[in-house]
Amino acid sequence: MPKKRTARVEQVKALLIEKIKEGHRRPGNWFLSNRELAGRYKISYQTAHGLIRELCDEGYLHRTEASGTYVASEKHPPKGMALILHGTSKTEERRFGAILRELLEERLHEEKIDYVIDYADAFTEYPPDRFCVIWGGHYDLHDIPDVVHYSVLIDRKPQPGLNSVFTDSISVDLYSAGVSAAQLLKKNGAFTCPAVMMGTPNTWPDLLEGFKSLWEPMAVEYTEDWEDENFEDSFRRLQAQGHFDCLFCGNNTSAEVARKILGAEFPMVAYGDETRAVDAGVTALTIPWSEIAEAVIAIYRKRRNGDSSAAKQRLLSPNVYLAPGWRK
Repeated sequence: MPKKRTARVEQVKALLIEKIKEGHRRPGNWFLSNRELAGRYKISYQTAHGLIRELCDEGYLHRTEASGTYVASEKHPPKGMALILHGTSKTEERRFGAILRELLEERLHEEKIDYVIDYADAFTEYPPDRFCVIWGGHYDLHDIPDVVHYSVLIDRKPQPGLNSVFTDSISVDLYSAGVSAAQLLKKNGAFTCPAVMMGTPNTWPDLLEGFKSLWEPMAVEYTEDWEDENFEDSFRRLQAQGHFDCLFCGNNTSAEVARKILGAEFPMVAYGDETRAVDAGVTALTIPWSEIAEAVIAIYRKRRNGDSSAAKQRLLSPNVYLAPGWRK
């Protein structure tokens, strides 16, 4: 027969509920551990564990595996989204940040989700009462906030540490895209001398590593920035390094420049946006924009409904666009 609970334990439970309701610990704040609760209120560890379990069952607390217990947040859900985007996403050109912004805005309007946009070159703190979608710029959140704040990173992984428990991420499998590009070129003809044209240094290094894991290029060239004329200069430097009979372009702009210089028949594969690949007539591994947007909406709805499970790092496969005449 279960042991009857003492008046002291009931008093502790009532006091904890009162403190939560009065806001002594805000939604999303870390709650006391079993050991801290036992020490503060002079009760046994087992009793403290039972009280926290009851408060979780009654909706006052949430417990997340491997990270701890928090004051339940579903009573104060985020008021909407904050899109924290690098300033380059303001452009009307069809480039990564701008495409992402347009697609997310379209979906948020369809779903009737309130949002604000903040164009920033760095992200170091969370705006209040908003679920954050973060792309581009310098990301530095080593300091642990007083209030748990859920967010999602696009095209990068969260920093190691406790913040990663609350920060979901959505990325494209760039290493696999690089391997796939090498496979497509190998499959399409008897080529022996591939070359690679990338964007700025340190942009998507996994893309190049994936390609090199299957096929070592005779030359790799980078550009100083994303302006077309700089890609033309970089491409001339690539040509000066020697003969190559096929080409992998790590972005749409380099593929468009190369297509202009080499002509429509030269064998090449690119990585980037499908619309631009179609316009350039270039076979490409393409960014799964719709899947990214749907994943963002799903994560937001999950968090808004009070889901406090540990964050996940989602790795999406690229799509494949085969230009007319490409050997299948």
